[in-house]
Amino acid sequence: MSACIAAAVFFGLLGLIPARKARGIRHLIAHGERARGVCDCITWDDGNASAWCSFVTADGRSRQVVVQGHGSARFEAGDVVEIAYWKDSPRTAVVVQDEENYRRTRLVAALVCSALAGVFALAAVLAAAL
Repeated sequence: MSACIAAAVFFGLLGLIPARKARGIRHLIAHGERARGVCDCITWDDGNASAWCSFVTADGRSRQVVVQGHGSARFEAGDVVEIAYWKDSPRTAVVVQDEENYRRTRLVAALVCSALAGVFALAAVLAAAL
C-alpha cells in the first residue's frame, strides 16, 4: 500500500513540471520580447524533423532556437517566424507559431501523470479497504 501512495505522490508531483512549463510558455509569449526569425535549415533524426531558426535580439545579438518536431517538419527552410524571448535570457526563446503544439504536448504529459497518480491513489485506497 505504501508503494502505491508513494507512486501516487510521485506522479502527482511529476505532472506539475510540464503543466508549469506550459504556463511559462504562455507567459513568455504574452510578456516577452519579440523578434523576427528565419528558419535556416531542417534536420532529421530517426524520422523526426527539427527546424533551426535564427533571430537577432534587441541588443543586436544573433541567437538560434530549435523547434523539435515529432514526425514531419512544421516549418521549411526560409520560413519567416515570430520569436518570443526574455530580454535578460534570450536562450529561453520559442517560435510563437509553434506555441500551441508545445503547450498541448506539455498539457498532455501533465494529464497522463495526473491520471497515473489517480490510478495509484485508487489502488492504495482499495488495498487499504481489503
